[in-house]
Amino acid sequence: MSSEHLSSEEWLNQVQTLKTLYGFSIPKENQILHPVSILQSISNILGEMAISTTDVGQHQMWVAQYYPFRKQGSF
Repeated sequence: MSSEHLSSEEWLNQVQTLKTLYGFSIPKENQILHPVSILQSISNILGEMAISTTDVGQHQMWVAQYYPFRKQGSF
């Protein structure tokens, strides 16, 4: 990866390329347990009035990236 200045469009294209190369796929509902699937299930059970908290670590990153927050200030 170079340190050159990229336009917004170039940068977004580069990010999309990296996601394609190194990203992971979210498993289907009927597949093995996966952090993203678990977060989706928790969200479905708790509904939109839930306030979520986490400890620090990888699970905090999963929640920040994949929990479908519905209201501002609920994390």
